[in-house]
Amino acid sequence: MARRRARKRPKPHEEPEPTAESSEAGVAEPQPANKSRGSTAFWLLGLIVIAGVGLRLASIFGELWFDELWTVQLIEEKLAYVWDVFWVNHDNNHILNTVYVFFVGSDQPFWSYRIHSVLAGLASILLAYQLLRPVGQSEGLVGAALMAVSYPMVLYGSESRGYGLFVMFSLASVLGLERFLRHRTWRWAIFCAVCSLMGVFAHLTFFFVAGAMFVRCLAGPLAWVRRTGPANGPPETWRGLLTALPLAGWPLAVIAGVRIFVFPSFILGGSDKHRSYAAAWDALSVMSGGSDSGWLTVVPVLSSILLIGYGLWRLAQQDRIRMLFFASLIGQPLALFLWRNPKSVYLRTMLAPYTFLLLLCGISAVALWRRGGWQRALVGLWLALFCLGNAQSLGVLLTDGRAQYAPALEMMARESPGAAIRIASDNDFRHGHLLSFHNRYLPEGKQLSYFSADRWPQPSPQWYLTHSIARLRVPPDSVTVLGNLYRLRMNCQPPPLSGWTHFVYELERPAPRRE
Repeated sequence: MARRRARKRPKPHEEPEPTAESSEAGVAEPQPANKSRGSTAFWLLGLIVIAGVGLRLASIFGELWFDELWTVQLIEEKLAYVWDVFWVNHDNNHILNTVYVFFVGSDQPFWSYRIHSVLAGLASILLAYQLLRPVGQSEGLVGAALMAVSYPMVLYGSESRGYGLFVMFSLASVLGLERFLRHRTWRWAIFCAVCSLMGVFAHLTFFFVAGAMFVRCLAGPLAWVRRTGPANGPPETWRGLLTALPLAGWPLAVIAGVRIFVFPSFILGGSDKHRSYAAAWDALSVMSGGSDSGWLTVVPVLSSILLIGYGLWRLAQQDRIRMLFFASLIGQPLALFLWRNPKSVYLRTMLAPYTFLLLLCGISAVALWRRGGWQRALVGLWLALFCLGNAQSLGVLLTDGRAQYAPALEMMARESPGAAIRIASDNDFRHGHLLSFHNRYLPEGKQLSYFSADRWPQPSPQWYLTHSIARLRVPPDSVTVLGNLYRLRMNCQPPPLSGWTHFVYELERPAPRRE
């Protein structure tokens, strides 16, 4: 009688060995592919990278928008030395981005303030591929393609803000954690710890990613207890926790320290916010390729919800540990909103869930495509909406830029008699910051004279600026301010997720003088 061969039991601090089932779910290491498939994947990834970097490079040459130039102004006003960045207690201070802009300096070409974001976007494409490559070659390529052409990723990967770096370090931290949990080597532990620290300094919303990493580490030991039985529970659970949780808890500790000791309270900027449910809806819409508002978002959002739901259900059947990681990225903002009950939230604070749920949609799309039938039709609908919506938004970004304040000022300078360009507006804070920055780029012999609402001059200003957070396509042809009639001269529409629409009005009939 043949002796039965004992099955090797995994060590408690290691991930389980790959199986056929776990390989489909994304646990197994990639199997060696033949040379032709590897060569095809290499060239496809190269084309994806070229497309993604090309879109980002084409987007960096426009003028700086409000938050970008605000960073330059904060540096000019508050930073004498680079380490002063830790004491600029302002929500517009994204530390790594501020450090980069500090070294670039003032009055440099606009594109030079954005190069670091382009490089971060390039790295994010490659990291997305590496993160999904264990799931499958197709999943890795689709994830890289989504990261390359997604409009928010191109927008944030080509502006002088911390969000491009945030996405890169978020993906790198999770990749480092996954490699550490599998291989248990110090190099991956150090890689994960360093990337997590950089993610915190890129943007404090790294809290969501760190929380999901913490859940990922906690789920591993608990899964081990479930496999081995309650007898081995306490010692094995503690061993697993002591091995992995310090690595995942490290960024949470850093965030707590920064929040308590460095930034005990934030000075908030002046941009409008969205209601909590509206921010989540808009994030899903933009992720799906829809616009950032309006009823046309319904079909793209429902398609993405179906893909996310299918992805979570599939992982729940095959790989519950990773299902908890994605679920926590949804649950954390929801729990925070229910706990704090905020009346409004910034849309860009949803960038952490957006990044990883976009990759989950890519995994689900590949899985459904392989099933054929109506599932393939659903994937085709989602991809069509994604491509059309992103192409439309990218077209606005590439053709019109982020702000269009420079063309407006050029027109006002050209048509203003004399040296002074006399301007008033409906919001002194927003227009005042933009005009004071662009004043340095006026033609020689021209000077900006801005009048706030509390010191309306006589005679009245020649130009009056208004704005709208909503993308108001058809503004009023005229406005009346203190009896002065102003006629519309320029309608400046920004791309989605970037600033606000502003309108330039010229004085047509001044108010009658009072005796």
